Amino acid sequence: MKKQASKTSKQAKSGKTAKSTSSKAGKGKNHPVYSPKVTEFVTVANEYTLMVENADQYTKKEFIDRAMKIINLLYLKGLLLPELDKVFETGSEHFVVEKQWNEVKQMIAHKLGTHETFVRVYEPIMNDSEDAEEVSISECFADIYQDTKNIVSNFKLGTIDTMNDSVWECKMNFERYWGPRALSTLSVLHSIYFSSDTLEDEPSKGFKKKELDLDTIDTSAWFLSQRMTEFGGEDDFADFDQPGELYDDDDVYEDDDEFGGSISEGENYYDEEDWR
Repeated sequence: MKKQASKTSKQAKSGKTAKSTSSKAGKGKNHPVYSPKVTEFVTVANEYTLMVENADQYTKKEFIDRAMKIINLLYLKGLLLPELDKVFETGSEHFVVEKQWNEVKQMIAHKLGTHETFVRVYEPIMNDSEDAEEVSISECFADIYQDTKNIVSNFKLGTIDTMNDSVWECKMNFERYWGPRALSTLSVLHSIYFSSDTLEDEPSKGFKKKELDLDTIDTSAWFLSQRMTEFGGEDDFADFDQPGELYDDDDVYEDDDEFGGSISEGENYYDEEDWR
């Protein structure tokens, strides 16, 4: 779990706030947080969090298959996130505390069973390949979950400055932290899925799933909880709760030249059947 997350959480819980460095100008539906590149990323991030939180509903083979597809897409959308300026000095709120992070890690380790292994992660700040970090697959899943859950939860708040800073932080962490973990995880999952192993579920070894109830976290002292009335009203992202409902049929890429114009108007290419 990233150390910087716990630092910011302490700042938030202490009630410390930062002065906004942005003006009211440029806010509204024209703000970058409502751009296709951002909304598409948040939508896939939501799908990832739902997959992880409901890992016990899949067989091992189904979970690995779905994880490969979602993480691939999540990485692509992470590459396309725009550069934004941070508004608050303290950054965005953090909803995933160490307790939830550990529960996710344990749940994924249980799902993978004997296929739980360690991967080498090369972060951009490392100067030498010998400095690569040895991280378990379940830890990589939990690390990615930490950032995806945070940005989805911040978008549920619906305040523009909050969403702005959550995009800024998620992009920074993508470049430095969870992006490399996503790539390392994909490599191992690919090897596992296309091996000769049967990928059958294994007997439970005393593991008992706990509900990931983030509502138990006291947010009353968080600076955003105190500023909701000032910025509230934009609730476009308040209903992320159902897997597979990624796009309406009339949602399209506005700048699909990045994909060579291969995506046709009105095509719902995030069909639930394609993830199975």
